[in-house]
Amino acid sequence: MGKGLYFYEVDLAGTQGKSDKELLDLLKQNGTQSYKATIKVYGVKDGKADLSNLVATKDLDVNLNGLTTPAEVQKGVADNTKDTVDVPATYLDKANFPGPFTAGVNQVIPYEFFAGDGMLTRLILKASDKAPWSDNGSAQNPALPPVEKLGKGLYFYEVDLAGTQSKSDKDLLDLLKQNGTQSYKATIKVYGAKDGKADLSNLVATKDLDVNLNGLTTPAEVQKGVADNTKDTVDVPATYLDKANFPGPFTAGVNQVIPYEFFAGDGMLTRLILKASDKAPWSDNGSAKNPALPPVEKLGKGLYFYEVDLADTQGKSDKELLDLLKQNGTQSYKATIKVYGAKDGKADLTNLVATKDLDVNLNGLTTPAEVQKGVADNTKDIVDVPATYLDKANFPGPFTAGVNQVIPYEFFAGDGMLTRLILKASDKAPWSDNGSAKNPALPPVEKLGKGLYFYEVDLAGTQGKSDKELLDLLKQNGTQSYKATIKVYGAKDGKADLSNLVATKDLTVNLNGHQSLIPMQSGFVPSSNGSAMPTPMMNSHQGASNMKAQMPAASQDKMMPNKERDKTMNVSQLMATPSMKQDQAPAASSKMSDEGKMASNNKVSSPMMADQMKEPKGMLPYTGEA
Repeated sequence: MGKGLYFYEVDLAGTQGKSDKELLDLLKQNGTQSYKATIKVYGVKDGKADLSNLVATKDLDVNLNGLTTPAEVQKGVADNTKDTVDVPATYLDKANFPGPFTAGVNQVIPYEFFAGDGMLTRLILKASDKAPWSDNGSAQNPALPPVEKLGKGLYFYEVDLAGTQSKSDKDLLDLLKQNGTQSYKATIKVYGAKDGKADLSNLVATKDLDVNLNGLTTPAEVQKGVADNTKDTVDVPATYLDKANFPGPFTAGVNQVIPYEFFAGDGMLTRLILKASDKAPWSDNGSAKNPALPPVEKLGKGLYFYEVDLADTQGKSDKELLDLLKQNGTQSYKATIKVYGAKDGKADLTNLVATKDLDVNLNGLTTPAEVQKGVADNTKDIVDVPATYLDKANFPGPFTAGVNQVIPYEFFAGDGMLTRLILKASDKAPWSDNGSAKNPALPPVEKLGKGLYFYEVDLAGTQGKSDKELLDLLKQNGTQSYKATIKVYGAKDGKADLSNLVATKDLTVNLNGHQSLIPMQSGFVPSSNGSAMPTPMMNSHQGASNMKAQMPAASQDKMMPNKERDKTMNVSQLMATPSMKQDQAPAASSKMSDEGKMASNNKVSSPMMADQMKEPKGMLPYTGEA
């Protein structure tokens, strides 16, 4: 090109009016910055630029890079990156190679590429939470700067992923997909540059973090998790409800839709729905930050949402719901778990993936005064235990639960328990031997909160014996009266606090043993007024002597000591009670004296029972709950 034929200028947007030293000072002051620029070429006239003759023009971008100090890099790594990174399952699932997803992982690349679109390392920056993402960088969203005004070519970086070293690019991507949902320990390393390359001997900044990658979780896996991993009945201790605050996690996910991965966070009511919660730690309001429990193994984040609907509380959530639950106190609720699929990162309420009905038993606080009143007002002074109850009691079985052993107070009056008969309410409540009918437990105190109190009923003369040993002794003793003492203790750390005796009461327990009738084919037993009363032949005693079988009843009566006659009458009366099968009751029962019938009814209706907790026994008492 001939000299002196053309002139040019490059206009730098935002710097007009400045040139030479003024411009240089401004550029240095601005440091790393991108400028819009325009090349303009003019013709010449009289040896000078003819600005009216624009021969050529072009727009371009000029990226000027200022120096970025090591201190700025260190601050950026410390302040601008997360401690924990959650990578949505769809990001990993849709990542391809060739593609940017694994760039900078287990390999060293320029630091300015740290947070390109579609890169796993982009998600390490806090700024990524509000920045767009496209799978494989297809949308070419702008990169995010790990350090403000980072100069290019000055630094290099890598993110080492523990357990995956020596793998990169396609090898690494295949491994991550194969592993699915998994947490990795990771380390950011930023190096200085030398001769335009990474200087691995110059480690400028480093930071450890956790990277949680999520694999896909299928609807079938979610359905199986809901069916297999959740309880049918949930008991919420009174202290959990009492100490729950708002703001706080207790009601999260109840009557509101939230991500499924939050199902069982520490301090959440829904955490208690998982079977795994029984052996997992709990802290009120999640203060201890115990790890969440996965409702499904290796659940991918962002794939599903859930809610637990609590019957009769719909329309209430958060503080309103918590206030209502506390106001209601001890109460059972019908609940439904609903798990939805996701669409565009939100819950798709038209896609119900899994559902399950369950019972949630919330327990309110029960005061010591209420317990004391319950013991005083709701229990009998004298308890009569029918002979058939003792005779048919087995071990393992609930009959002796709570007698000479400390157990939770809410088990006081389970079906088939001797202590059930102590409650006045037992007179009108059903009974089944060994709790076989699973009749509902009777509350010793109205709306008793679970886990708040423990109890035992000490039976005088039997101390040191419980469970099978005690049952054998009671059967061996037969008909006998025992002095008994109810003791109710407070709780501490989920166990009975024997130093805190909340309530006590003395009572008498009359146990009736089974006695055999004198064998006879026909004859009489004395009635209460001294007259003879016919009694049927007892098929079970046909091995008796013919002499006694043929002897008149009156003669037999005279030969029998008074004590034995009393026992025979007692058995006759008991055999006419509703607890016997109809075909076992003697026909003569219809002709029993009024006094005999009254005695029979009293023996059937009276109650008795006790409790003290030991290490796991063969069978816990049935309390009317699943």
